[in-house]
Amino acid sequence: MYIFLENKNTLDNNFLHKYSYKVFQMNK
Repeated sequence: MYIFLENKNTLDNNFLHKYSYKVFQMNK
């Protein structure tokens, strides 16, 4: 269970990072 939660957090962080990067590129 702990590993599952950890993996989920990693996926969420990756998603947020990619989304933030896209927004940053658009605002450029």
